[in-house]
Amino acid sequence: MNTLKCCLGILATCFILASANTFGGVRVVNCDKGESLQKALESAAGSAAPLEIQLLGTCHENVEFSRDRVTITGDGNTTIVGGLRLFGSDQVNFADLNITGPGWGIAVYNGRVRFTRVNVLANEDNGVYGRHGATLMFRDSQIIDNQGESGVLLEHSQLILINSQVNGNWGTGVTASQNSSVSLRNTTVHANAGSGIHVKMGSVIEALGSHIWGNGAVGVYMRTGSSGEVHDSAINANQQQGLEVSGNSTLDVYGGMVGWNGMHGVWVSEHAFLRLIDAAVSYNLGHGLVIGRDGGVILEGSTVISDNTDENFQTVCQGKEASIDVGEVADAGLMDCPDPGF
Repeated sequence: MNTLKCCLGILATCFILASANTFGGVRVVNCDKGESLQKALESAAGSAAPLEIQLLGTCHENVEFSRDRVTITGDGNTTIVGGLRLFGSDQVNFADLNITGPGWGIAVYNGRVRFTRVNVLANEDNGVYGRHGATLMFRDSQIIDNQGESGVLLEHSQLILINSQVNGNWGTGVTASQNSSVSLRNTTVHANAGSGIHVKMGSVIEALGSHIWGNGAVGVYMRTGSSGEVHDSAINANQQQGLEVSGNSTLDVYGGMVGWNGMHGVWVSEHAFLRLIDAAVSYNLGHGLVIGRDGGVILEGSTVISDNTDENFQTVCQGKEASIDVGEVADAGLMDCPDPGF
């Protein structure tokens, strides 16, 4: 009888430990030992409990799932060589890992996903997709050297970048399209082959304390009914305009600088509207500000447009329907605006 009780006790203990590993606690998946992240996710498919996975090694696999409340944490060297795709997942967190491979990096369809200290690098397609109402937050992360048309491509989705970098991608750094939004906090967008940030088709940009510089086209390019605000940020040394606002778009710039860009500092056209408040537009290799084709600009506060390298004018209006209003303290420099009032 005592022997039976002992055996039953051992079996009960084993069952409890197995249950804890299956339904709770932190699972360890080591891809260097032949284990699979995808299989670990599938083995927990029947449980609604939160799932935590410690991921180790280099995982050569495409990973897909749609469950909620998942946390996957690497050790900083952990790498997924393949795509990561999520469908309608909520409360999902990734931390301390790298994602690279021959195709796309991350694709999120609907749902909410957070990435902390995650590097999305050298994928042969776009680094990150957000579609169909996805919300993606990257903190202390990098999206770099991806080879598709954009480092990040958004459609009807939201991107939040905090203390992160979008650098060296082969196309545009971030493209926000079809009523998407992109929010930058203390983030750098640098050395992308196309524009730094392209906002279009009713999308929104918000930037605070960020640096958008050294990109191959425009620093921030807005068109087709988009809007936004830029606060205390530097938009410098891009190969074309620092800011280009067109096609019924609107932008407010508070503080910061638009400087050293390879063409004009700011270009506003096609029924677009721009406000510069306490901002500096200087040292651009052309005019500081060009207003054309029904564009409108208001200069407020201590805004100054000066020291741009065009030898004739700092501010130029192309045609009588280009409008500018200069506040009492603001300085537009020498202007060529035949009919500047609104």
